[in-house]
Amino acid sequence: MLALIISVSFSVPLLAQTSEVLKYQKQILDNPKDVAAHLRLALAYTMEKNYVGAVRSYFDVLKLEPDNFHAYNNLGILYKQSGQYQDSIQCYLQAQRLNPDSYWVPYNMGLCYEAMLQFNNAKESYGRALSLNPSFTQALNRLRVLNDPNFDGRVANLPPISAVPEQPQTPVQATQQMTIATSYTQKTSRPVQETKPAQTQQIQKKTPAEPKKQEKIFRFTSKTSAAAKIFNQAMEAFKTDDMPLAIQLYVTAVTSEPPLLSESDNGLIKAALTYLKDRPNRITNGLYYRGMLIHFSGYTELAVVDLRSYTATHVEGENQFTEQFLKEAQKILDVYDQEQAQIAAIKEEKRLRRLQEQEERAAMEAAKKKAEQESSAPSSYTAKRMSEDEILYEGDKLLRETKHAQAIEVLKIGLRNYPDSIPLLSKTATAYSDLFLIYSDQQAGNEAVKIYQEIVDKAPSSSNEKAIAEEMLRELSRRIR
Repeated sequence: MLALIISVSFSVPLLAQTSEVLKYQKQILDNPKDVAAHLRLALAYTMEKNYVGAVRSYFDVLKLEPDNFHAYNNLGILYKQSGQYQDSIQCYLQAQRLNPDSYWVPYNMGLCYEAMLQFNNAKESYGRALSLNPSFTQALNRLRVLNDPNFDGRVANLPPISAVPEQPQTPVQATQQMTIATSYTQKTSRPVQETKPAQTQQIQKKTPAEPKKQEKIFRFTSKTSAAAKIFNQAMEAFKTDDMPLAIQLYVTAVTSEPPLLSESDNGLIKAALTYLKDRPNRITNGLYYRGMLIHFSGYTELAVVDLRSYTATHVEGENQFTEQFLKEAQKILDVYDQEQAQIAAIKEEKRLRRLQEQEERAAMEAAKKKAEQESSAPSSYTAKRMSEDEILYEGDKLLRETKHAQAIEVLKIGLRNYPDSIPLLSKTATAYSDLFLIYSDQQAGNEAVKIYQEIVDKAPSSSNEKAIAEEMLRELSRRIR
């Protein structure tokens, strides 16, 4: 299954802004049960760092869909960021239950265990992620760090307390009912260097004239790799507001060495997406860069729009960069299309299975109904040899089973043998009148009138049968059209 944050696509990538929040709030007002709108609103809140609103929106999703994988997974990251590790773990367990094939869930769980200093549990989680995806470099990288003999216990810590929102106003202690985690298609939880709140404030106040202390922000898994150097150059370009260069260098670095995605980008992606939001042609190959940045953010389904447009409007051989970009874009598109095809196949299989089950149930019901109709009613050969009392008994039995047509057939056979039997005439008239009164069968009503008239003519004047027949004639005369 895809580990997508949302299961919808847009014509253009959306960036979280106040206008986006208002748009999704309006959608929810128009349709409070729109799960996709609730998910989009939660993402918009998250991008604005309104974590209280994000948590509340995910809880709204789970009220509508208690087994929504994306809500559990997305909430887990929010709990981890706020230091609620046990709640975060519980959410990941729920997400894992709903989507056991997602390798991002155990990876996210491993990051949480590291933050809790439970390194053995973290190793097990990373190993589980690798068993689901042996080429999962992020999990492999974390395992190497934890298994390094020189590992000193430093882990990817949460952001400083001053940057973490207050305790969510939602009843997050009810972890048995709600636990939450953020899943991505190609995204990791970005580890941030451990700093104290005071240190963070100091770094934010430093000017570019103090590069050594600024460099503490940029911590690389591999300090000597070429990609890591390009990554650092991207950050320097970002600090000097050279956004086109920063975008090009950052995408090149992460594409060359995906584990760099786990490093802090200090807002570069968000700023780059704002820069390219409405005008991707501001830089050469802008559609490609915008699509890759959205993909790095974890929203592959949105990135596909740009990457498809790029591959449709460029051809190999234009230049060496375009050829490489087309290959990278096509790789992502191929994986996405394969996953979508698998999802579509699963849905189609479920649909066909439901259709087959419905047909089987209908066939069983029809067979059961036919068997009930054919059972218990004596054959005409047997009915011809039954006495008047036996015929009356069988007629009563069939009428109690609401098998009026079969009862009439048996009673008519009896009337051939006993044409003047008032009890048989009365029972037959009752069967016909029931058909008329229950199913509005006009022909049955007319037959009942004929038989009741025959009873009036043949029954003794003081008999109950004659009185009932006369009453029924008056009743039927009012009802029959």
